[in-house]
Amino acid sequence: MFTSSSSSLPKIIYTMIGEGDRLSSSQLVLPRELAQPKHNLSRYCSIFVCLLTFSLICSGIVVTVFSWFGLFREGFAWNASKTLFNYHPTFMTLGVIVVPTFGVLSYRIFPFGRCIQKAIHSCAMLASFAFIIIAVVAIEQSKFTLDHTHFWSIHTWCGLITLIAVTTQFVCGILFIFPFNKLRKLQDFVIEWHRCSGLVILWIATVTVLAGVSEYLNMGVSENWLNYDEQYSNYAPEGILGNSFCILVLLNSVLLTMVMVGPGNKYIPKT
Repeated sequence: MFTSSSSSLPKIIYTMIGEGDRLSSSQLVLPRELAQPKHNLSRYCSIFVCLLTFSLICSGIVVTVFSWFGLFREGFAWNASKTLFNYHPTFMTLGVIVVPTFGVLSYRIFPFGRCIQKAIHSCAMLASFAFIIIAVVAIEQSKFTLDHTHFWSIHTWCGLITLIAVTTQFVCGILFIFPFNKLRKLQDFVIEWHRCSGLVILWIATVTVLAGVSEYLNMGVSENWLNYDEQYSNYAPEGILGNSFCILVLLNSVLLTMVMVGPGNKYIPKT
């Protein structure tokens, strides 16, 4: 049991986070001891620490990616072939890393009713899917404009798998937004797999992002995007920024996995 004397962040995230007052939902099991007032303070403190941690990490990811392509890669312009590419890593980061993080947290730690949780989760995932579409359109248009080869690297292969998986997950998620009575048995069967597949997609997306950053930095050196004094192997500022971005993405995925698999509210199908 988590107590107020515990200050370790992993222990905070991995314990009682997400066990809010949702007694109105017949699909959730709330531990009896949480009804006692003495547990409320520690529970809300753990929620605050968790939200603050993920907010700082995701803010760092957003600031890093915008600084990277804004300062080192000439910014953003849809009508310019060289800067059109910059929309891809930026919006893909928002679509597969940042926004889904808070979509997951909405179910795991937000102390709201089930309907509000579902609304937040649905809006977050809808925004995530929209960002992914923008990122895919940007990279494909950029490659067609520059006459570059499509789907040749491990990054692009993993990216294609991620896109297919996210689309499938998005379609399956629609089953849980609307109360289709005729699909109740299918909903109960799929919902546990929905969470499990979400965890798998998270790590496929993480691997894709890390592979893309490594490929981009090394390709930048080979095409002389960086001069000799600013090469990746010589601790170039852009290389350090890219490495920092990868560390933040990896840290976010590790902590989010702990939230997803740790103890907390768990969906139990209606009998």
